[in-house]
This record gives sequence, C-alpha cells and structure tokens, in this order.
Amino acid sequence: LEAFAGYEHKYRYAVVGHSGDGPCTPLIDYGAPPADAKERLKVLKKMSAHTQYCQSGDSTLEAARAAVAEVGAHDADERFV
Repeated sequence: LEAFAGYEHKYRYAVVGHSGDGPCTPLIDYGAPPADAKERLKVLKKMSAHTQYCQSGDSTLEAARAAVAEVGAHDADERFV
C-alpha cells in the first residue's frame, strides 16, 4: 500500500484476500485507494481482524483463478496478480 501512495493517478488496483471463508475477501476496491495513512491503517486492521475470525482452510487456487479472471476483465496496458 505504501508503494502506491502518490501514484493513484498512474495505477488502478484492488486488494483482496483469501482464507477458509472463501477465495475473495475485498479489502480495497478498484478506483478507491486509501487516501492517507489513516485509511491504510484501516485496511491493515481489517486484514488482521479477518484472520482472527475466519474459518480454517485454503482457497489459494480458487483465489488465483478469480484474480486472473477479474484482472483480465479490465482494459489495461499491463496486469499483475
């Protein structure tokens, strides 16, 4: 998150997590990056809280498939998953 700070005009990104609860836990939506350090801290707290209360299990492969499909659906010069 810190690496993207100041480059919001250049990069459009989303951040999702995965766990035993499922392959896609939205943390940051496309086009809605955290505006400042306080907002970035909220994202980190959300990540931490999710890990405390999610079911055990692994959704890594499902998450990778969903991420590739989601990123491929957007027009872009380059894509990273």
